[in-house]
Amino acid sequence: MKKLKNLMLVTLIGMSVLGTLSCNNEELYEEPVAIVEDESNEDEGLNVANVDEPCDFNLDDIDQNSTVIINCVLDLQGETFNLPENVTLIEEGGEIINGTLNFSEGSSIDGDLLGNTLTVSGVNPALRSTSFNFDIERWGIVEGVVSDEIALRNKEILQSTIDLVKKYGIDTFIIDKMDAYFHFEYGWFDSKGYAEMAINLPSDFHLKMSDNTYFRLQPNNWPKGRLMSVYEKENVKISGGNFYGDRYTHDYSDIFDELNISRGTHEWPGLIIVDGSKNVLVDNVYCTESTGDAFIVGASNGFRYQNTSYNQNIKITNSTFTESRRNNITVTDGEDIYIENCLISGAGNGDDIFDSSNNKIFSSAGVAPRVGIDIEPIRGWNETDGFTYYEKVERVYVKGCTFVNNNRASFVDYSGVDVTVENCISDNGFSSAYSTGGKYLNNTLIASDLNKNGTGITMGSMDVTINGEATQLSEKNIVKGNSIEGFVIGTVVRSNNSEVSNNSYLNCWVGLKILKTENTIFDGNDFKSSRTSDSRAISFFEGVAKNLTLSNMTVEMPRKPLDLIGINKNNTDYYLNFVNCKFTSEQGYSIEIKDTPNVTFTNTTLTNTKFDVTNSINFITK
Repeated sequence: MKKLKNLMLVTLIGMSVLGTLSCNNEELYEEPVAIVEDESNEDEGLNVANVDEPCDFNLDDIDQNSTVIINCVLDLQGETFNLPENVTLIEEGGEIINGTLNFSEGSSIDGDLLGNTLTVSGVNPALRSTSFNFDIERWGIVEGVVSDEIALRNKEILQSTIDLVKKYGIDTFIIDKMDAYFHFEYGWFDSKGYAEMAINLPSDFHLKMSDNTYFRLQPNNWPKGRLMSVYEKENVKISGGNFYGDRYTHDYSDIFDELNISRGTHEWPGLIIVDGSKNVLVDNVYCTESTGDAFIVGASNGFRYQNTSYNQNIKITNSTFTESRRNNITVTDGEDIYIENCLISGAGNGDDIFDSSNNKIFSSAGVAPRVGIDIEPIRGWNETDGFTYYEKVERVYVKGCTFVNNNRASFVDYSGVDVTVENCISDNGFSSAYSTGGKYLNNTLIASDLNKNGTGITMGSMDVTINGEATQLSEKNIVKGNSIEGFVIGTVVRSNNSEVSNNSYLNCWVGLKILKTENTIFDGNDFKSSRTSDSRAISFFEGVAKNLTLSNMTVEMPRKPLDLIGINKNNTDYYLNFVNCKFTSEQGYSIEIKDTPNVTFTNTTLTNTKFDVTNSINFITK
């Protein structure tokens, strides 16, 4: 049987409606106290309690300064028990259910005794530990395939428990084995409303999960659903766990918002969304099958000029993001975003479906942009002022990631500032449009069979018109130290004041395609191809190369190592220089230079090839 015994006071953690840490722990370890313990096996030298056995005591006779170990089921039978001062309740596998505990000064409780049938009132008890183990059975989470009502109840239970334990000082919320669906209430909201639709995490909080933890979004037809949200919070960590969307069970029927605008693309849902927050770490999570994006990093509500909160210092590490219908990761606003050692795969795949009138039918098939990671802040534009940042993404670092089988591209930087992609492996291309200060460093890009007709790295986009003049907005970008293999085009250059250096191009039909650039460094690039067609190291778009120098270049081609035909034909003030370059033709083809003025080759090495110059003034070799 259970009986009372003297023991030194211990202390532990919180219950159903707890309080903040207030007691001095040293004061809790002072005098002998009464403790309930099972001694039924003393004759065997053992002291083992059956934690599922009903307790054979109640709390009526607890004295002040007592410690009670709960290693059985204590059923309060709907009653309220008024506890004296300095009482400590410790959980050792048991639980307290069906009633209310009214605490007095100086008391404490083990947080693992919390449950959805226990209410705590009176003076807030103190906590010994700031960690809490979420027992899904005790709290009433229903696992497996369930109705919408039960999935919504699952969400409400989890949210209320997070709010409760945080209120009383818990900063680590631990979930181990769980496989449950979570639903949300529909509605057209602002950004905050959509965040509150999801499971929300508070500031100074760690949601700690295991490989056995599964969050599943209940199948629905809402175009902007989300599963978990960090909204205008600080110092949040999410570790472990598996997050599943409803991509393959979603209802894609057309739906109209409060302005009667069709939202039928259903492209906006997210699994984990971080809005306007600081110091957030997401580590070792697995996100898959989102109807929209797996992970979204954005401003909280509105644009920069509206003084909205934007993300700062967001880290995503050691995680997998896969099979999202739209993008796997989207960054629309924030500074100092780190994405490291992640697997990014399978974004946007699935063939489009069309009706008899050739209208697209939205389904689980991919929806644009269909990329692995998308940096896409909104920028306004007019011919007078150029671009204005409504959203801004600055200082993004993508390092050590692996990109596999993403539909349109592995990585897209639409208009970020100082975005770096480094030491990554990819089977599809990287692309920048209106980026500034972007860096692609030491990456390995080997085109898969599906992507061999694409481009390895695209740097810059087409000109825009500002004050009547064509203006290139992409500048100060660097493509350096990359290995690029098997693409039709290795690198497209359309960026000013930039650098393309020390890259290796293997079996690309065109290594460098230079569309339009000024004051850009081209140095130390190597080109080698075994393609039997007319592979070439470099091509110039529309025959313009404005005052460029290409140095320390090695070219080995089956046929022509280089041809310059009609380059700067209509711009005779422009020059093109090659310095310390080596050219080899396996089949003895010449380097053809025709209708191209002002070309200089300095310290050139020719192997099995020669210059064939026609109608090209100021051609110089030295």
